[in-house]
Amino acid sequence: MIIEKDVTLQTVGEAWTNSTGTDNYAWESLCVIGNRVIAGSNGSIWYSDDNGETWTQVIATIGSEWYSLCVIGNRVIAGSDSGIWYSDDDGETWTQVIGTTSSEWLSLCVIGNRVIAGSDSDGIWYSDDDGESWALSDLTGGTWRALCVIGNRVIAGSDGGIWYSDDDGETWIQSDITGGTWHALCVIGNRVIAGSDGGGIWYSDGDGESWIRSDITGGIWGALCVIGNRVIAGNISSTGTGGGIWYSDDNGETWIQSDITGDTWYSLCVIGNRVIAGSDGGIWYSETITQHVIEQTKYLDQAGADELFTQFMGYVDSLVGGE
Repeated sequence: MIIEKDVTLQTVGEAWTNSTGTDNYAWESLCVIGNRVIAGSNGSIWYSDDNGETWTQVIATIGSEWYSLCVIGNRVIAGSDSGIWYSDDDGETWTQVIGTTSSEWLSLCVIGNRVIAGSDSDGIWYSDDDGESWALSDLTGGTWRALCVIGNRVIAGSDGGIWYSDDDGETWIQSDITGGTWHALCVIGNRVIAGSDGGGIWYSDGDGESWIRSDITGGIWGALCVIGNRVIAGNISSTGTGGGIWYSDDNGETWIQSDITGDTWYSLCVIGNRVIAGSDGGIWYSETITQHVIEQTKYLDQAGADELFTQFMGYVDSLVGGE
């Protein structure tokens, strides 16, 4: 009998490979448009057309920090320390948005046809024309480091707790998390997961209104993403827990450390079956690797089985007779 099967050699998020030529930058943001990955570093924007293995630089002289990226339709929007920018050619050329240069733009997300942006000191803003013009929400100050969307609700992580909005980012309500700094947010199923600065990783099954802490109680968690049923988390600091990249298979309640145990991890994204991670030590990627195996099993026919049985019984008789 011939048996064919796939054997898993490596599972996504557990082992990582370094991308070529990325070690000299800190990679603060990542996003995917079509088959291209776009990355923002401390000095430039890059793109990859081979799922993060090699990279091409497209902006080297404008701005110095590219904190956030998102995609709306066929447009990529980037938040930097020199304002908000957008690209209509998959990240190869960029246009600066007038009136956005006074802030640093730390976070971006999309809900419906609206883009929402979090600044370092000037509150949360929203745009209904794909990022070309912006209006200020009722949050007019504060530092807003993370944004995500669950259903019709927007969740925001700040230097003063976690907030949510049910009107596409125009007005905001504070959750039961009223303090701390929150760097990262992601959604898996009906659960929101949040990464804090020094307080571990938390999760909410109430659409961001109330929160429970996971078994990770320390560390500074700068990035989160979801691939399949697994959550991946990147640690900025090893304070209170091990550094590196971690993963969870129970929706963020318990966590396991990957083979990456160091560096500072700022960003994560998913393209196909691969996770891309940005750190201060380069860009890395991880994927599930399987090998197709063909096995052949031989079975005895009845005559062969009878002969083997006769030989076995003769062997037993010889043992008994020798006692």
